[in-house]
Amino acid sequence: MPSIENVDFGGLSTIKLQAGDSVFSIIPEYGGMINAWTFGNEELCDTYTTADELREHWDKSYKGMQLWPYPNRIDKGRYIFGGNEYQFDLNFVYEDHSIHGFMGKLPMKLISHEITNAEAKITLQVDYHGEFKGYPFSAAISVSYSLSNANELTITSKIENKGQVEMPFGHGWHFYFKAGLPIDELVLQMKGSQKILLDEYNIPTGKFAHDTSYVSGASLAQLALDTCYVLQEEVTILSNPKSRLQIKLMQEVEDYPYLQLFTPEDRKSIAIEPMSCEPNAFNSGRGLTILKPGEVKELTCKLSASKNMI
Repeated sequence: MPSIENVDFGGLSTIKLQAGDSVFSIIPEYGGMINAWTFGNEELCDTYTTADELREHWDKSYKGMQLWPYPNRIDKGRYIFGGNEYQFDLNFVYEDHSIHGFMGKLPMKLISHEITNAEAKITLQVDYHGEFKGYPFSAAISVSYSLSNANELTITSKIENKGQVEMPFGHGWHFYFKAGLPIDELVLQMKGSQKILLDEYNIPTGKFAHDTSYVSGASLAQLALDTCYVLQEEVTILSNPKSRLQIKLMQEVEDYPYLQLFTPEDRKSIAIEPMSCEPNAFNSGRGLTILKPGEVKELTCKLSASKNMI
């Protein structure tokens, strides 16, 4: 029977969803981040193991974070919208950019929960009133997590423009996955055929390269990735050939047409990130969503695990 449980995590409230063989741990206080995912005895997310570690490092690694009002980079943190120039904080210590927005600073509240024979579901919400530098807009952000007995988590985010002027944004998730082996022994499969080319500062150039490296599945051995793709199909699969474990990310291409791949230096996991826009979209406009007052945008992605072969 699916279940929902509140668990203390070093003074933070964690909500655990359990159904089938899966358990997801969600921390509302940090923008609804997903801090853990287990499937049977397998840990599938690279997580913060203590609350102190989370508090100290979340804005350096962004593990499991919901990304809003933009994923990835904004060049020098500057953009022009509606004839006005805005400046985000330069919050990325490794480059002179702003990165991944500020959802981690927006505590969300539980507004509903539901348990049926088939699934466990919660919905979180937060209202934003223009508190942070560079983004003087108003929005309501909600996110629903529905975990089924089939070991599939459906994540639906809704963004509503609560202000009186048009509002630009991008959205994404910063999932870090592992599958029981060092990532050099894992296989990635996806059908993103257009790789976004970057300049020396990791900002898109507006050019693309045809890349089918992962269509039939490719080893991650020795690959150093910080690469964004325009998706051709919605399913990305990370596989452990030895245990036959598969992690699937399914993103609605109409909602999240971009996918970022990133391999951290410790190579314990790989970030596979669905994004609604490309990096620096506040300047290029590519994939940027603009909502009129009162308009709502809904975005959906899904995570699942199974023991199968490619």
